[in-house]
Amino acid sequence: MKKMSFRSGLFATFTAFLMPLAGWAQGPAEQPQPSPGRDRPRGGPREGTPVGKQMEAVQSSFRKLNRQYADPAQKASSMELIATMQKGVETAKTLMPSKAEKLNGEEKKKYLDTFHKDLDELAQVLVALKDDMEAGDNAKTKADLDKIGQMKNTSHKELGVGGGGGPRGQGGPGGPGGRGPRDESGGASPAPSASPHISPAL
Repeated sequence: MKKMSFRSGLFATFTAFLMPLAGWAQGPAEQPQPSPGRDRPRGGPREGTPVGKQMEAVQSSFRKLNRQYADPAQKASSMELIATMQKGVETAKTLMPSKAEKLNGEEKKKYLDTFHKDLDELAQVLVALKDDMEAGDNAKTKADLDKIGQMKNTSHKELGVGGGGGPRGQGGPGGPGGRGPRDESGGASPAPSASPHISPAL
């Protein structure tokens, strides 16, 4: 009996001695590697061109306005959104689209003329939008918003940016913009027009 106990104790001691050696031979345990992008912060600021940033601000205001224009309780907020859109358009007119920087001579002049023409037309519609919103005329306000969406599609085709009506159909600021490949590149209210994004490709 004593011999069995001695052998059992000896075996346990020998096993305990070998376990650390086995771990040393295998080397340190590998740490699990995080999946690519899993720990990457989300929702961070996106880089864009100066024109693109202005048109993103216009687009954001347009989408909010499209959702709330018929709500009398949000009239003051709606007027502020229109003012933001107007400021964005006026600022964009002073900037150089990145696509134009790659052009030369008559081609560049033609592109800039179209760029400024589209922004001037958008600015005019924004004046009408402001007046109609101020007067509380929801029907005219809705017509103004729809017109802006149509202007956007035309502008995108003329300037070769974005994707026309975009993936979600009509309804976005008519100035240069629309989310496409980056070069650097809206009681119960009426159903708002869908609004695609502005592309910072300019």
